[in-house]
Formats: sequence, C-alpha cells, structure tokens
Amino acid sequence: MPSVNVTTAAAVLVPLNYSRKGLLIQNLSDTDVFLSPDPAVTAVAGAHSGIKLGAGEQLGLTGDAGVAVLSRCAISAIHAGSGNKEVRYVEFQ
Repeated sequence: MPSVNVTTAAAVLVPLNYSRKGLLIQNLSDTDVFLSPDPAVTAVAGAHSGIKLGAGEQLGLTGDAGVAVLSRCAISAIHAGSGNKEVRYVEFQ
C-alpha cells in the first residue's frame, strides 16, 4: 500500500491508471484532507474545493457506473493544517 505525504500545496496523491478497477484511500492523519480529480484542489469552500476525507476516514471508489471515471483518474490532495499528513491508498486491478 503506497503511503503519501499530503501537504498544504495541492499535489497528485494517486496517479492516473486506466486499468484500475477500484481504489481505497485512507487518511491516517489527524487532519482533514481534501481530494479531487482537479489538480487545483483547495481546502476551502469555492470553485475548486475537494471532497473532504476526515481524519482517520477512508474512501472507496469502484468501477461502478457512477464513479467509473473517478476511480481511474489521477486524484490530487491537499490539507489546511501544518506539516505533512500521511495518506495511503491501494489500487484494485
């Protein structure tokens, strides 16, 4: 399971993978993290605000009709706290 440090600057958390059938993202930190396919994701409400993944929460995406595109695209992440926050993910092929 890759582990990634999320910072206060938006960056790719999970790279694009067209063969991915599903994705599980776990926020191992004590701070909310915001996720989006938009590389300009922000941690504040507005045009680029992401999906909030609370501290200690996880999010699963599958190839089901409603999230097929989202489960395969690159996912960017950011947080509004301080320092690095650990998030890990696992891809299902």
